Amino acid sequence: MEHAFSISSRCLTSQAQVIWIILTYDILVAKFRLN
Repeated sequence: MEHAFSISSRCLTSQAQVIWIILTYDILVAKFRLN
């Protein structure tokens, strides 16, 4: 049970990192277009 939980939490953290990368990329692109 704990093993499965650690795997799921690891997947969640990796998903959060991907979301942050996408958000940062979108913000950078938006700033570049505004300038």
